[in-house]
Amino acid sequence: MNGLARKAGNEAGVIAIIVAITMTLFIGLLAYVVDIGYSFEMRRQLQSAADAAALAGMVEKIKDGSDAAVTDVAQHYADENDLVGLPDQLTMREPEITEDYVQVTVEKEVEYFFAPIFQLIDPAAPSKGLVLAHARARGVYVVGADELVPWGLGFLKVKAMTADVNDGPDAPITGGEDDDVWSGNLSIPTAQQREGYLVDLNIMNSQDYWETLEDVARIFVRAPEYSVQDVYLTENNKEPGESTYVRVVADEMPSITNQPFSSTSFYERFDLGADVYEAQITAPPITEHLESFGIDIRVGGDRYYNAAVLIVKTNRSPIQSIELDEKHWTDGGGTTGITVTMRRFDYGEQYTLKLAFGDEATAGNFSGLDFSDITHEDGTEEGMGGSGGADYRDNLADGFEGEVHINDTIATKTGNMVGPTRQALESRFICAMDWATWDVPEGEDRPDDCGRLVNIPVVEIAEPMNGKSYVIVIAIATFFIESDSGSTDNITGRFVEWARAGTYSDTMPDSDFIMKTVRLDKPE
Repeated sequence: MNGLARKAGNEAGVIAIIVAITMTLFIGLLAYVVDIGYSFEMRRQLQSAADAAALAGMVEKIKDGSDAAVTDVAQHYADENDLVGLPDQLTMREPEITEDYVQVTVEKEVEYFFAPIFQLIDPAAPSKGLVLAHARARGVYVVGADELVPWGLGFLKVKAMTADVNDGPDAPITGGEDDDVWSGNLSIPTAQQREGYLVDLNIMNSQDYWETLEDVARIFVRAPEYSVQDVYLTENNKEPGESTYVRVVADEMPSITNQPFSSTSFYERFDLGADVYEAQITAPPITEHLESFGIDIRVGGDRYYNAAVLIVKTNRSPIQSIELDEKHWTDGGGTTGITVTMRRFDYGEQYTLKLAFGDEATAGNFSGLDFSDITHEDGTEEGMGGSGGADYRDNLADGFEGEVHINDTIATKTGNMVGPTRQALESRFICAMDWATWDVPEGEDRPDDCGRLVNIPVVEIAEPMNGKSYVIVIAIATFFIESDSGSTDNITGRFVEWARAGTYSDTMPDSDFIMKTVRLDKPE
């Protein structure tokens, strides 16, 4: 009996020891799991801070920010995304900054909850651990996008250019290092006449389509016996409503004899020299994107036709300016340089996105697109929905559900679509914040769902516009609509540095509209 009691007591002692050891191991394992889990959670939170810092830093780099500016922006966003209320601020190491990417590493020391228990067993056991997170953001180019609105912003990407004088031989106009500026030389006629020689400009776009702009400049060959020695404009490239000055060097007071400038009065400018007369004229309304207006001058009984020319253009014109080196009258013979500056689309500038007036429309096209008729570059068709006014309205209000890419072919949508346009913009703007403007900084200050922020295909014609036509997408750009939903004028917007989700490429597209965005990449 006593032996059995002793045996039972021994077994109880052994069980107690086993339980004690097991409990110690279990508590240690639990402590280890808790501390490791905390470290993983801390790393997850740090990863969010690293991602935000890398993305913001790359955005700053795309804006041509210095390395110091990129570092400051990255640090700001890392701090903004740090855990609130927890001890020990994160530390950001010096970021790796290149032209292609920004890589960020953030770290933080975390204190283990159960470190004192382990230190009872091993005094050398660490009480803190270092948690790190890495992120790399790369700049990429947008080559396709969804949620586009059914407007096509016309553009002209020059592939070749020539000019001729009075329908004579074509003279080549070539682009230099800056493709926005094209220049060449024209032969000046020798025959004297009381009418300016007309200069036409011929441009081939990237779709191999030639377009002629007539009467864009004048060359006037004078004779010594003329009562006028010179006629010129202080600025000869203007938009409707803008003013410029006509200056005439003549024997007596001149007048302009043709419309719309015939009511203009001259006055003598003694400060500019003898026999210099000046009159202010205003660029008239136009029905095309670019029109030229010859100016006829009368002095005494002599009349001089096309003595000068005023170029009037809208903000949709592909031409910024056309200038001759010999802007004034010439004695004839020799050559004159011609310089054509194509319009550069700059961030922050205002452009007409949707025409409202029939006079400016081309063959019934008011900038609308028909997303039910799309052909991709590989020949596959993507058209979705119908081509009616309701489909146009829905695509404008909510954005096209399909995706449009550079080099896609899209049919134009004829008709002004005044009612559907107004209804769609009222729907878009109902959720847009009243304070939102095109120059609100990116990031947390600009709402992602801003209804005024739209992606628009930039298109080029491949055939003469005649009713329903087809255009080629050469870029995708983002604009901030500034017009009111109920506006009866042209719909205008600002070109902004902003990109939404779409199809990206690491290779820069051959386009004047470069839309970049940033994406996270695997850090190395």
